[in-house]
Amino acid sequence: MSNKTKSFTNTVEFLNSELNLHTNLHFDFNEIVFEEEQFSLFCANLQKCVNLQIISLELEFDKIRAQHAKYLGAALNSCTKLNTLKINLHQNQIQDEGLTILCSSLTTLKSISNFELIVQFNLLNNQCGAAFFTLFSEISQSLKTLNLDLSNNQIGDEGVSALGEAILNCQQLNNLQLNLNSNKIGKQGVVQLYSTLAKCICLNILSIQLKKNQIGDIDFKDFSCQKNSFSKLSKLTLDVSDTNIGSNGVSDLCQSLISYANLQNLSLTIDENAIGPDTSLIIGQSLGKCQHLQELFLSLHNNFVLQDYSNLIQGLTYSQSLFNLHIFLGSNSIDAKGVLNIASALKGCQNLSSLFIDFQQNNIQNEGLSSLAHTLEVCQNLQKINLSLCQNNIGDKGVSSLGLSLQKCLNLSILNLDFYENNIGSEGVKQLGLSLASCKNLIKLELYLISNEIKNDGACFLISQLGNCSKLNNLQLDLIYNKIDDQTSNKLHQKVRKIKKLVILFYQDN
Repeated sequence: MSNKTKSFTNTVEFLNSELNLHTNLHFDFNEIVFEEEQFSLFCANLQKCVNLQIISLELEFDKIRAQHAKYLGAALNSCTKLNTLKINLHQNQIQDEGLTILCSSLTTLKSISNFELIVQFNLLNNQCGAAFFTLFSEISQSLKTLNLDLSNNQIGDEGVSALGEAILNCQQLNNLQLNLNSNKIGKQGVVQLYSTLAKCICLNILSIQLKKNQIGDIDFKDFSCQKNSFSKLSKLTLDVSDTNIGSNGVSDLCQSLISYANLQNLSLTIDENAIGPDTSLIIGQSLGKCQHLQELFLSLHNNFVLQDYSNLIQGLTYSQSLFNLHIFLGSNSIDAKGVLNIASALKGCQNLSSLFIDFQQNNIQNEGLSSLAHTLEVCQNLQKINLSLCQNNIGDKGVSSLGLSLQKCLNLSILNLDFYENNIGSEGVKQLGLSLASCKNLIKLELYLISNEIKNDGACFLISQLGNCSKLNNLQLDLIYNKIDDQTSNKLHQKVRKIKKLVILFYQDN
């Protein structure tokens, strides 16, 4: 017997294999649409794989119903040596009945340590919580990693509350991924779920996706007072986008994070919630007080709040351990003045080695980009910079200013710049090319200049300068939809091929 994964894309090949020798199986049966008899035969033979330890079943868009779930459950019921089980039932029709049958059948799998179940778009209702309670009550002693995707169903407060109680049985659980996007969960359900999960004392990694539920203005204040809440949690991902959570809810949530003593990695997505103008200050101050926070992913896309986010950044300057910052501020009507304030505050984040800022679909213009550029000069520890500046009315002056500042970032090794649909011409990219050639430690560059005003001379000069980047070994350059003619385009391709030591992915329309 071998632990090497054996993959199958049809049942015939599997039925003709030596079933009792399999220990690690992967089935890619997406979009097959099984007849009941055919699926029953497959499951009957799967049941004979008595030495199976790892199995992954891809069953998307197969019109799996409750009866199919019964056959599958009976098959897996006999695989008592399983330690890893992954089932993808995306876009089927198992409903609560099928899930209940499946969960009841899996209760014999006492050795499961890693369980993943994807049942989005399956017409699930509140009974799913009881189904999981039955399962987790039996396999709780072995389960360490749990990934449940229950998105795009009809689960409400009752169902999600029961789900939380079910997960609480798993006291050895250290990694939980829970996707509840696009259900019917309200304020009470979230409060019950969150407070219950806080009692899972071994949780080290937690992800909760609640996007597009009608949570409303929720009160998280009590959670920060709970003794030992998430005491071992080091990585948290939380998405409350488009939930009407409100300013108070966001403020309370961020303040509750201060009590998570071991939190090092935080991903917080609050897109499309129309939070109030004072909230950015509370977010920044609260996250700045997370003493061990090292990596922060914060998305505030399309919130239409006050354009000045400087208070948010100012709060983060209190964090002495933060070295990796990703902040998404797209579609927030931020102008040049707003960027100036953000840039001024950003100067206080001296420990950053990696910075990603998304300003796409704002109006920062040349002046705003120049302000940001001068700040980058000050942050001398930066090794990785990623700027998304799509659709910001930036021209030659702004991109030239950025280039001059980047060449002063002496530790810069990885750079990603996206200037899609601005007003950059040949003069701007010429100066940018000269500046990049001076970045002596640059090893990886992604440069997107789609839909600008660059002409033949600008494109040729840019590529010739990139050839002077002595350490560059990975380049992705996109110049599509500019003012470059076909003849020059062909010459550019030839120039690119002559640049030695580059792994190049190059785009240009002909």
